[in-house]
Amino acid sequence: MEGTIHNLIISSIKRDDKNIAISKTREEENDVTKLSENVTTKLTTLFKGGGMKVGEFIKEPEESAFSNLMAGSFKHESMRFKDYRKLSTLFAELLARKLNKAQAVNARDGFLITYYYSQDFNDEEVYYLCTVFLHRIDGTDINDQELIFEDIERINLDSLNLGAKICLNDWIENEPRPISFKLGKGTGDVRRYFQDFLGCTEPSDYKADTNALKDAITETCQRLGIPTEQISIICESAQAYCNDRMKNYDEERISLECLSMHLFPKEDDSNQFLDIAHNEFKLSDTIGIDRTALRSFSRIQGENKDYKLSFNTGALNKSIIFDRNHKTLTFKDLPQDILDDVLAYLPPADKQGE
Repeated sequence: MEGTIHNLIISSIKRDDKNIAISKTREEENDVTKLSENVTTKLTTLFKGGGMKVGEFIKEPEESAFSNLMAGSFKHESMRFKDYRKLSTLFAELLARKLNKAQAVNARDGFLITYYYSQDFNDEEVYYLCTVFLHRIDGTDINDQELIFEDIERINLDSLNLGAKICLNDWIENEPRPISFKLGKGTGDVRRYFQDFLGCTEPSDYKADTNALKDAITETCQRLGIPTEQISIICESAQAYCNDRMKNYDEERISLECLSMHLFPKEDDSNQFLDIAHNEFKLSDTIGIDRTALRSFSRIQGENKDYKLSFNTGALNKSIIFDRNHKTLTFKDLPQDILDDVLAYLPPADKQGE
């Protein structure tokens, strides 16, 4: 879904003859009204697919410099930045400093694109601050006049390798994991310092992530119009897949992208699942699995002060009937030992049905 870009500015971070990274930012913001529809669509749909991570800004031993720069420029009442050009300049200077430290001096230079956009979700406006670092890519073109090959340098907006998206709504409300980011494998040494530039960590809660995974699968199935009985089968398939990867392949973390292709073979369905898992349930590209929570993929369980319940999801509307109006469950085919125990506790009159 395409969004509306409110601010955009491009900074160049280039190494001089002494290999020092120096940032240079436009004197004024780019005119977003002159962006082509193609560029707008690419920029506002860039953060999707495999390889995405989620994170939070570091607060200890000191707050993230990136977060502090945001806080110093953001106006809550209007959901806008008071001097976007200055903020973008400070971001570029911060990244340049990071690229001049330790092993980062081997990292390639490039362009930092910082843009701010919003999207409407069910009549709620959601705002995102994005920062994307693009390397120059060697390419080949054909000269129209001489009809010969010529070497060119270009950038590629068709795939994201290094970038971050901060949900301002979540950031304002101190919600967990407001950052979505990607550190591409093809970005060399700079990928290790981009996360430091953001000042973010990738938190992990195996139990919470496993429960969120089940909810993301269920939500995707419901949006795809998959029947309830089939949803249970897909959840059980996810459970079997995770158990297999952990047991037979010694995988400590499960790839969300691989799981998505296993559960949803159609590319559009798989992409929709990844989008829901990343953006709505705040899951990274790989997640740790809690074995206890994983059991809930094929079972419904819960308890109160009087009883505990646990049964296979496949039993719903078969041996266990749910009444939506009264919100009650009716159990059929009860085992004889349970029937005997129940009858043993009932008064004689109840046993006779009087």
